[in-house]
Amino acid sequence: MLKKLKIFFKWIAYIFVVVIILFAVLVLAIRTPQAQKFLTNKAESWYLQNTGALLTVDKIYLNWNNKLVVEDLYLEDNQKDTLLYLGDLSTRISLLPLLNNSVVLTSVDLSQATVNLSQSGEEESFNFQFILDSLTS
Repeated sequence: MLKKLKIFFKWIAYIFVVVIILFAVLVLAIRTPQAQKFLTNKAESWYLQNTGALLTVDKIYLNWNNKLVVEDLYLEDNQKDTLLYLGDLSTRISLLPLLNNSVVLTSVDLSQATVNLSQSGEEESFNFQFILDSLTS
C-alpha cells in the first residue's frame, strides 16, 4: 500500500512539473515577435469585424506573475477620433475563474492614458456606445 502511495505522489509531482514547464513555454512563446504579430493582428481584426472601428496594439503578452500587459493601444470611435490611447495597460488576472468562463481582474495599472468621451446631445448616446452594442449582439 505504501509503495502504491509513493507511486501516486510521484505521478502527481511529474504532472505538476509538466504543467509548470508548459506554462513557462507558453509565456516565453507569447513574447516572441511572431507570436506578438499574430496576437495583435487577431485582436485588431476581431475588433474591426465587430465594431467597424480601428484598433491598433503594439504588444500583448503575459508576465510570470499572471499579469496581462498591453502596450500602445489605440482605439478610435465611429467619427475616426481618438476614443482611447493607452501607453501601457497591465492587469492581474485570477486564473481559477477562467475555468468557469469568467474573467476576474484583481488589479489594473494604466500609464500614459488618454480617454475622449463625448455625448452629442442630451438624449444621444456616448461615443463608445457602438462598442457596447457590438459586444451584446
